[in-house]
Amino acid sequence: MVKANHKKTLPLFERIGDVRARTAAELPELCELGAECVKTIRKAKNIETVEIKYKTREYIVLRARVGKSIMTTRPVRKDLFIWDEDRSKALIQEVRMVPWDPAKSDSLERLIYTMQQAIAMYLDLFHKDAAPRVVGTFFEAVIACALNLVSGLVVVSGTVRIPDSNESIRTDLGLQREAKVILLAATKTSTRERLSQPFVQKRILDQTLTNPPKSILIVVGDLQRLGADGVQHTFTAGQFLLYWKYIANLDGVYYIDVPPQAESKTFGGLIKRLQELFRTDLDALLSG
Repeated sequence: MVKANHKKTLPLFERIGDVRARTAAELPELCELGAECVKTIRKAKNIETVEIKYKTREYIVLRARVGKSIMTTRPVRKDLFIWDEDRSKALIQEVRMVPWDPAKSDSLERLIYTMQQAIAMYLDLFHKDAAPRVVGTFFEAVIACALNLVSGLVVVSGTVRIPDSNESIRTDLGLQREAKVILLAATKTSTRERLSQPFVQKRILDQTLTNPPKSILIVVGDLQRLGADGVQHTFTAGQFLLYWKYIANLDGVYYIDVPPQAESKTFGGLIKRLQELFRTDLDALLSG
């Protein structure tokens, strides 16, 4: 993060762009940024809320006139996003209790989704060109803080050197124990691009290391706007299953908004809700 004595004077957009958080202690600051984004959105004039039902889920899309343009946000799930600032503040106090309580996993997932999507909607409306780059960096920071909170382990950049080579595998995040990375986490706001990357990296690690770190994938959701009043899931189910079968089996795949295709019997539970990582899976991955 930016230095405490300086960051408050920066514009909101610059403060979001400067986020590089890695510890649970920084979660409240990320929540503050999310709350400021919500306030800024509410102050904007002529905001139109479009409600969209898709399969069994309900989403909202915001549209607003910014200058001479009509700006539209990405879809956000109504049952996961928290608009009430007091509720968000209460949740951050709830999940920060030490030691970590797995019963708070659902609350932590909703808090992460709210922070992430608040930032994303703000950028969609007011800094559209920067949104693709900044939202990914922010999501990486949020997940790093959450992993530190739940595991108590140091979270670093997920870089692993390949033996007898000048090359390294570089994943977004790594959980470190006794100076050794034991779990790699790839973080993506969606898998429309580079879905194969974590599978290929897992394959390389398994073939080159005697005791490779575990590898997981964490995603917000695979959803995009469709026309003026619709949404569509962009998850490529067939490609995912091909990568799983012919490249490598990841040690876990977690979504906040699980694609409907992944809930079919064909997937057999390969993709889980993020809260399951916090409730039981992370502990099992780190102890296995």
